[in-house]
Amino acid sequence: MINPGLSSKFWWRTLFFSLILMILSGPGYGKDYKGGELRTYDTYRYGRFEVRMKSVAGSGVLSSFFTYHDFTSGGAGNWNEIDWEWLGNHDDKAQTNLIIQNQWDLPEFIDVDFNPHEDFHTYAFEWTPDYVAFFIDDQSVRWIDNFYVDSLYHYQKIMMNIWQPIYEEWVGEFDEDILPVYAYYDWVKYYMYVPGTGNYGTDNNFFLLWGDEFETWDTDRWQKANHTFYGNNCDFIYDNVVFYDGYLILCLTTPDDTGYGDDDTQYILHNPGFESDIENWSVWPENLTNYTVVTEPVLHGNHSLKLFGQNSGTTNSISVYQTFNPSQGDEFTFSGYAYSASDDPISGDNSAYLELTFFDENWNILGEQPVSSSITSSSPTDQWIPLTVSGTAPTGVVSFNVAMIFNQIDDDSGSVFFDDLDLFYSNLSTNSSVAPVNYNLFQIYPNPFNNRTIFQFIIEDFSPVTLTVVNVLGQHITTVVDRDLNTGEYKLSWDGTDHNGTELPSGVYFAMLENVNGIEVQKIILLK
Repeated sequence: MINPGLSSKFWWRTLFFSLILMILSGPGYGKDYKGGELRTYDTYRYGRFEVRMKSVAGSGVLSSFFTYHDFTSGGAGNWNEIDWEWLGNHDDKAQTNLIIQNQWDLPEFIDVDFNPHEDFHTYAFEWTPDYVAFFIDDQSVRWIDNFYVDSLYHYQKIMMNIWQPIYEEWVGEFDEDILPVYAYYDWVKYYMYVPGTGNYGTDNNFFLLWGDEFETWDTDRWQKANHTFYGNNCDFIYDNVVFYDGYLILCLTTPDDTGYGDDDTQYILHNPGFESDIENWSVWPENLTNYTVVTEPVLHGNHSLKLFGQNSGTTNSISVYQTFNPSQGDEFTFSGYAYSASDDPISGDNSAYLELTFFDENWNILGEQPVSSSITSSSPTDQWIPLTVSGTAPTGVVSFNVAMIFNQIDDDSGSVFFDDLDLFYSNLSTNSSVAPVNYNLFQIYPNPFNNRTIFQFIIEDFSPVTLTVVNVLGQHITTVVDRDLNTGEYKLSWDGTDHNGTELPSGVYFAMLENVNGIEVQKIILLK
């Protein structure tokens, strides 16, 4: 993203410093503020890119949706970028831009008859070998078909960020007293460019490949950023990329008040991948030292938590936990991944697992403590194993802990690593805002289920249909059907196994029924 008011000579100088700072910078580099950025692992060339979002207001603040080719290894001669950018000091316009080789850019403000910071709108751009076109709420607002388009041929990642540029002549003067501020993203969709065979977009030349409703963080698709660059007054940190209430929320904060601070976000799990060491987590008993944050192995990011035995000769345990204050009847699912290494495997009767514990006002435990399946001496080594535990807040509840437990029996040894923890509050919205057109997933029964459940739905018109099951992290579990279906009623069964036939642990899963016109999502509870 480039400041359109700066000369090319200045931009060559800023590029030089930017490359140096990219090498030097990283998590906690020490910028005045903390921002958030999310990007795809995969790269894309051509297609229609859509987002429904509400940008952030405030002079000196910028939120965005764009595609970007990482040119750092080949220099600015390989720069490719397509931008939607919202400057917080403008309440009646949005900026579009192309950036190509040698930093040539083509910015243009788009006047709108609404305030983009006050409500959600759909923004899109189509990128083809012949043109780039920008859209707001499906209305074309800019069309480019000159030599800039010829120079856009590098594969690019889909990205969103919020940051504080230093260029006051572009974004306005910044006052940190407005912090924290947030940009809200409802969904993102990517349509393949399939000229002559599509069913969407200009001339029906595009076909929906995937959409993400941001009910959870899909760690197979999206990567949180932890870097900075020249001209940016903030570091991007993991805690400022939050998935809550069906939204991706990017946060711009001070270093002392990171994350999403809305009064309703009482169930946000902070520092879920231990990227900020043990911050926001507590240890019980408090005097224990048999834990550490390590850099290997890791599932995502740069760190994981290692728990190991106390070698005390007696049965004991260590708990690393966070505390929340629920209401009676609230349902929760705590999930994550555990890893037992072959060079120090868990042995004997030792075990490690996830746990929920509900307390009354006197810190008395209420009812049984739900636990996940355990990592034991018989568990596979050198692979990340998903764990899930669910529970409902009982009568008299005041607080509850989500915890990782390492339970030691006598002098048995070994260690277990944890990463990518997630707390899911089941009262959050799980239904897609895209209304299904020609099918209706109206029943899953039994639900909860133990051995087998039935998906029952109606197809009103001949249609390609995909029915998949995902876990609470949005990761693919199995595909029940993926083919054209004729008009009629269908009943399809699922036995609670993944695509390899492996039995799944108890927990919350989601059935996603989808075709090119929409998607419907239903929660499933598996009990063993």
